[in-house]
Amino acid sequence: RSGPGPAPAAQRDRDAERTVDELESRVTTVRAMAPDERAIHEARMGPDLEGAAADVAGTPSENKVLYWLAAWRLEYAGGKGVDDALDRLDASRYAKIKGFGEYLRVEHRLRQGDIGDAKRRATALVERIPEFQPLLNLVWLHEQVGRPPPRTAGQSIAGGADDPASARHEPWLLYLFIDVLNADGLYTLKLYLNEAARPSYSGKVRVVCVTSEGTPLNALSKIRTLPHGSDLDVLWASPTEGGDADEWRTAWNRASRQNAAVLLGPGPKRVIMGILSRSEELRAIIDQ
Repeated sequence: RSGPGPAPAAQRDRDAERTVDELESRVTTVRAMAPDERAIHEARMGPDLEGAAADVAGTPSENKVLYWLAAWRLEYAGGKGVDDALDRLDASRYAKIKGFGEYLRVEHRLRQGDIGDAKRRATALVERIPEFQPLLNLVWLHEQVGRPPPRTAGQSIAGGADDPASARHEPWLLYLFIDVLNADGLYTLKLYLNEAARPSYSGKVRVVCVTSEGTPLNALSKIRTLPHGSDLDVLWASPTEGGDADEWRTAWNRASRQNAAVLLGPGPKRVIMGILSRSEELRAIIDQ
């Protein structure tokens, strides 16, 4: 046969490995950035991930790219196309990363509101991979929607009431469980505080941060550095022996350092109205 033919399978696999190595280097660089800068760069990666998924199709490198693509679509494309990418991952003849893909599918189902399918998938996955137990904690949390919150009162360190759910007049309360106020935790809190500060929310919603950060002084000083860092209630859950951090986690069935955003509806008998994954989700509920 004369002339150049299709690249041999081995050469195609090597080309795919180079593609993934280049992407992985970029992903590593982006993940090391400060959270706000990281989000900007991650949001721009979609076209490159789409192209890479096509370039490496059918190679051993495909699974990693499909997982990255599905995760990007979940976070930055409103979930559109997540199942398509994960279906391709499931169909791959290579086993690598499939468990992480199943984890992502459960998160996607929870955001879609399909709690039954999410629980079925999560239960089977955790039986195979016990380290994924926090996924079942997350499913449990979503199952509490429509029920009274298991705990709302603690130790206020920002001058507010110890039980904002009873004392606050705002019809909506957003409880943010952020155990550690590191860069990522503060960034999450900042996003929700900025959202809650929208003029159309005035008098409608109040943020309540429940944190186990260091000491009360450390926690409050970090929160006060944020825009709108005085416009919230802060409940400090002591992480020391005999403190109430474990009691909070047990009540809400959260794994250690498993952050959560829980929206409580109007009182006096407040119920859980939703588990949020993005601050913008408040608009569909409150900004009417």
